[in-house]
Amino acid sequence: MGNTPSEPASTDPKKLKFGSIYDPEKVRPGYYVSKDQVIYNGTPMEFAPNEEGFEKLGYGYAKTNMNVYYKGKVVQGANPNTFSTLIRTDKEIKKHPNLLKLNSVLGTDFVDNQKRFYHKGSLLHC
Repeated sequence: MGNTPSEPASTDPKKLKFGSIYDPEKVRPGYYVSKDQVIYNGTPMEFAPNEEGFEKLGYGYAKTNMNVYYKGKVVQGANPNTFSTLIRTDKEIKKHPNLLKLNSVLGTDFVDNQKRFYHKGSLLHC
């Protein structure tokens, strides 16, 4: 056992498996960031040529300078410059009783001076 980075246990182009020492065939869940690619649940993500600055936000959300992602897929129309996540106990969610019913982490951004909310990557109309 050395300090070398682990290599994928499989070369299957559809799913890269990073696993663990206990089960190297298991696909690593969530986002995995290496020096030259980002992988979500074993599938390499594709980015636009000018897209950079990948940042994991937690709860399935991530963003770059150009896009917001939920579980590896682009959240259409979301503003990456103002996007953040909110948990149920956040004061902003408590202002909107309908949001409390969702029992989930929400995403939020500002567009045209209006705060918008996202649930599981989809824009909410509230």
